[in-house]
Amino acid sequence: MDPLTIFGAVASAVQFVEFAGKLVYGTCVIYKSAKSGEETHSDVETITKSLHQLSQELTKSLTSHKTTNGQFSERKRAIQQLCQSCQGTATELIKVLEKLNSPDKPNYWSSFRKALAAVWKESEIEELQKRLDSFRQQISLHILVSVRYGFHLAAFLLQKLSLTAQGSKTSLQLRCS
Repeated sequence: MDPLTIFGAVASAVQFVEFAGKLVYGTCVIYKSAKSGEETHSDVETITKSLHQLSQELTKSLTSHKTTNGQFSERKRAIQQLCQSCQGTATELIKVLEKLNSPDKPNYWSSFRKALAAVWKESEIEELQKRLDSFRQQISLHILVSVRYGFHLAAFLLQKLSLTAQGSKTSLQLRCS
């Protein structure tokens, strides 16, 4: 037999063993979690639901504050678009995770099917998590820039106010003299 053919057969066997190992391990985890009443992806689901809720609250707070400054409105629009995309991705991930939750009545066959689905959906879950993290980072960055802009605007207005107050004080002193 050709050495490359042997190598290919061995590589395929190793991949199969790895896949089977993930499947058996996943079946055991799902079966045990179903017996104990726990969910297998509860941490990811909790974080995703929290991020979904926070982005909804941020969207509501942005729409409730009307501004006349076009630059800030542009930032608000960008944050709102990021929040909407974040909510869509979070909803998508929550649906995938809910499908993978433990069966109501634990048995090995249903646990095996859920484990198989989890192995197949693993890359999709990871991709959705990466997208959510990217949205979270972008939203945080936009909020940071908006806060910085607000501080600069407040400092400018405060400086202008103090100069106006000093000018009024000087003119008042001249009138009294």
